[in-house]
This record gives sequence, C-alpha cells and structure tokens, in this order.
Amino acid sequence: MSHRIVITGIGALSPNGIGRETYFQSLAAGRSGIRPITQFDASSLPCRIAGEVDFDPTQWVDAKNLRHVSRVVPLAIAATDEALRDAKLDPRAADL
Repeated sequence: MSHRIVITGIGALSPNGIGRETYFQSLAAGRSGIRPITQFDASSLPCRIAGEVDFDPTQWVDAKNLRHVSRVVPLAIAATDEALRDAKLDPRAADL
C-alpha cells in the first residue's frame, strides 16, 4: 500500500524569521540568522555563535505550562500552527 503526501503549508521557525513570508524575505535578501549565542552562557564553549530561533513561546503554549515541557514542544506547536495557517486549514474542521 502506498500513501501520497501533499505539502499544503509551510511552518517556518528559523533564525532568519518566523513564518513563511518573513523567512523567505530573509533568504531572498541574503540575511543570515547566525549571531552570538544569547539564550545561554556560551562563554566556556569554543564556538559562541549559532542560529537561534528567537520567539515568544507563550503565543502557542500557556505560560504556566512552559516549565513542564521542553523547548522543542512550543517550537513544534508553533511550526504546526504556522503550516496550518499557511495552508488555510482548520484542524477542527477535519473529518478524522
């Protein structure tokens, strides 16, 4: 049995920007998202530059729940939300 996969929306969360439009504008302009690390103390590391995704996780996860989840959870939720919006899909309307 084969399954077809169709990409209908893009959920971009990157050091270059959040959201498809912002991300692609940064790419087209040749802007780099690589800069000095700010999200933790990197002074003892041999490399102190990286591509950090700078976003407010409370836009997707309630602030009181953030301490119970890893940083990857709000990133995944935000990317999914961005992709659904880009595809103009409402998951509540899906026939599951």
